[in-house]
Amino acid sequence: LQIRAGATTEAVPGLVALIRHWRDRGARIQQWITMRSVVEVFLRLDAPGDAAAVLGALVGSGTTAEETGGDAARLTEARARILADVPDAGAVLATWGARGQDEIVDYVLERLHS
Repeated sequence: LQIRAGATTEAVPGLVALIRHWRDRGARIQQWITMRSVVEVFLRLDAPGDAAAVLGALVGSGTTAEETGGDAARLTEARARILADVPDAGAVLATWGARGQDEIVDYVLERLHS
């Protein structure tokens, strides 16, 4: 809710806790759904390269739940911004698309801590 309301910085600790919660419980689908919000958070934090990594992992995984409605619209907007703002965005998306979920989760947790 904080993310949707625009309270991005305030949302980060709860987002980290939620990502860890899903990982600890083996809830991969819920974790992937949460990663959609991570894309939005990184863009708001002016970290489009990090957003590209997460979006690449989401798109390339083949295991995420289908995006519909507002999620689909936000990810379409995010992709457009990433393509405009990240040099060699296609390569970043492809590279992260070939990596596993655990690797992107580790990356996200590391980046959100910094």
